[in-house]
Amino acid sequence: MALPDLAERGTALFAISYDPVETIADFAQIRGIAYPLLSDHGSAFIRQLGIFNDTVAADSRSYGIPYPGTYVIGVDGRVASKSFHESNYVRDAAVTLLREQLGIDRIGGPVVEAQDSVLAVRATLDSGTFVKQKRIGWRVRVALPDGFHIYGEPISDGLIPTTLTVSVPEGVVVEGPWFPQFEQMTFSYLDQPVPVISGTFDIAGALVFQDIREDVTIHVELHYQACTDTECFAPSSLQFEIPVTYEAFA
Repeated sequence: MALPDLAERGTALFAISYDPVETIADFAQIRGIAYPLLSDHGSAFIRQLGIFNDTVAADSRSYGIPYPGTYVIGVDGRVASKSFHESNYVRDAAVTLLREQLGIDRIGGPVVEAQDSVLAVRATLDSGTFVKQKRIGWRVRVALPDGFHIYGEPISDGLIPTTLTVSVPEGVVVEGPWFPQFEQMTFSYLDQPVPVISGTFDIAGALVFQDIREDVTIHVELHYQACTDTECFAPSSLQFEIPVTYEAFA
């Protein structure tokens, strides 16, 4: 965890459990946890948050276990953002949570670069290793030369929208791609505004390693058509691969 980064930003990290104080203290000592673990024995606060699991029978082992998730709470006590997943088993990589929720960028995974005659890309994974049910963020940073743009959707006939395809093996789920906001612009060679983007920007997403226990290679293809204000060029594609390593529980 990036505890120094959090401290520099005036952010405090803590976790809440329904376990009694003694149990939490033993757990923190064994695991070497250096941030506060708070006891909500009786689940009063957990119920207020609305994450108390009462959807199963009262005699079930799962009854009362809170739905796992992360809240970002401001100094005014209001929830600024939160992260929960449909499956109780999915866990965000710590570096992904820090980036998505707090804007702290600590890339810990592979970095792959590729380019052609028009644009350059830099693909990154927040972490280069995974365990079962880990969610890891990815980004593809696209850099276009001055004066060039590419298109989004919907687009006029005869022009090619930008697409990013992430191919993964069975057992891995792809979230995204999430594109930034495209700008509507009009050009002399078109009779209506079209969505375009230029400069340097990120296309983002995440990978959820649901049920796989071996190293994998993520295949990525960026397909686009580059244009200037006066002309368009033939569609082109950039393809590259990102390795990810399986890390079994010790």
